[in-house]
Amino acid sequence: MLSNIDFLRKIIDTIDEGVIIQNIKGEIVAFNDRASDILEHPGGQLQGWTFDQASWVPVKANGEAFPYDEIPTVLTHNSGVSKKDILVGLKRPDFTIKWLRVNTHCMQHGGENVFFSTFLDVTETYNLQREIKYNKEPFKSGLKGSQLGVWHYSKQTDEVFYSDEWKTLLGYKPEELDNTFQQWVDLLHPDSRDYAIQVARQFLEGRTDKLDLEIKLLCKDKSYKWIHSTGTVITRTREGKPESVAGTHKDITDTKAIIELLKASEKQFSNVFHYSAVGMSLVSPDGNWIDVNPATCNMLGYSKDELLRLNFVDITYPNDIEPDLANVRRMLNKEISTYSMEKRYIHKEGHIVWALLTVSLVWNDSGKPKFFIAQIQDITNSKELITQLEEKNKQLKIQAIDLENKFEQLEEFNRIVAHNLRGPVGNILMIADMLVEDTNAAELYAPMLQEATTALDNTLGELIQILEIKLTKNVRYEDCRISDVLSNVLNILKPQCDGIVIKRHLQVEELYYPKLYLESIIYNLLSNAVKYRRTHVVPCIAIKTYVENEAVVLEVIDNGLGIDLEKYGHQIFKLHKVFHKGFDSKGLGLSKIKTQIETLGGRINVQSLPNKGSTFKVVF
Repeated sequence: MLSNIDFLRKIIDTIDEGVIIQNIKGEIVAFNDRASDILEHPGGQLQGWTFDQASWVPVKANGEAFPYDEIPTVLTHNSGVSKKDILVGLKRPDFTIKWLRVNTHCMQHGGENVFFSTFLDVTETYNLQREIKYNKEPFKSGLKGSQLGVWHYSKQTDEVFYSDEWKTLLGYKPEELDNTFQQWVDLLHPDSRDYAIQVARQFLEGRTDKLDLEIKLLCKDKSYKWIHSTGTVITRTREGKPESVAGTHKDITDTKAIIELLKASEKQFSNVFHYSAVGMSLVSPDGNWIDVNPATCNMLGYSKDELLRLNFVDITYPNDIEPDLANVRRMLNKEISTYSMEKRYIHKEGHIVWALLTVSLVWNDSGKPKFFIAQIQDITNSKELITQLEEKNKQLKIQAIDLENKFEQLEEFNRIVAHNLRGPVGNILMIADMLVEDTNAAELYAPMLQEATTALDNTLGELIQILEIKLTKNVRYEDCRISDVLSNVLNILKPQCDGIVIKRHLQVEELYYPKLYLESIIYNLLSNAVKYRRTHVVPCIAIKTYVENEAVVLEVIDNGLGIDLEKYGHQIFKLHKVFHKGFDSKGLGLSKIKTQIETLGGRINVQSLPNKGSTFKVVF
């Protein structure tokens, strides 16, 4: 028993979370190595230590110091109420801050209250969130001189960011416009305000995938400019609704003017066309270039003669050809008079050039199409900046999911320690007290002591199995032939498989994975399917492998008793959870393989209906 307790202490010393236990006086009476590291008191200096001896000051997210009676450990000490997932900053004398996520619990030991606290260092994730929220300098430097404004809206915080260029395009100084949705509404021209708000809200509510608007906005000098506003969804909620959106804001007043000038004077248009700093071109109804200005040639890397020998389709990125042609057909059918879209061109040197394309069509006197006028604005830098923002958001979400998993695992660990070990340990302490009081009753109490010790040993053994999986960082990978592993498992289960129909559908034959884990996963899933079969139907188990989104997937499908997921869905993979009575089950297998799978970066889920069967899906 003692060796298992010592091993448990060693295990606690290996987890990422700091763990401390305080007595009623607030003195630390037990702690793990990680707590010493996080609280910056190495080598056992925490024993008997209280927080008022700290060199750091606990602060809130806004930088203000925590009042003493609002510190999570003090709150739990005073009220006995547990606190979960509280953000606390440790402000050092040099004014740097270490950020922690803190959980506190009140427990009883020996008739006295003790206070159990765990905390995880989340400084890196917290600082990354602040960087994404507040650091706009990449946008400012990347957009300087691009003639494009950028906007970003977070539905979670209800905050809007308009770049300085967004504001200066309208003649305002950055500080003269508010970063709010209402500010944009106030600038809209009255004639199109209702329509623009309707389109914007449809986009923000997820009813459209893209925002594409041509609107007039009020300038500081009381004039109006034509603006082409585009938007795309950066991140979505779990329900698929937009959570963060971003886009561009481009002054197309000149483009609108150019179209009017063309109708009034071809000579005036010619001057604007050839000397414009923006790419412009004339394209025939069948897609061949008729004329291009120098800016177009510089943007795409071709000479004018080279472009005039090509069709615009020849240098359009393949995935963007059909959307562009669809707009052309609508224009030729007189369904629309102009269109704008973001598209990709292929530069002469082979790389991608992102462009904002605005197209209108000139008709001759007989009503036949004469040529298209295309304005091509290079937005490659803006797209790269938005891509960087998307990647940072993805990184933050991955880290957030990882933290959620760690918190969930820690809560499960706390539950086992607080609940599963409390009974056996209490029994042992009670029997020990009885033996002290009556030394002649050893024969009476010995079996009781052995039973309590065995229960404690079994609980620790199960916990050690789970934690050993988490601690095994260098498990050996090898090329596993799935059919061979499956055959080995079925041979082990053969005495129990009489009368069961086994079907194999293995589209993937080999998997690079730890063989020991793969055998454990398949064995536990198949043994459960065999054990929990229905007696009045022919049992059938199907094993499938296939590729989905570039990942290998294993499915085990049965027509057995099934599980009521509405009732037990949140407990499926918890330790010691059994959902069918009358079977020899300990509730260990699914918890074990979930830990194995997630430790190696995979995931497992289940679909099930009572008396219909279950499908377990493992994504490696």
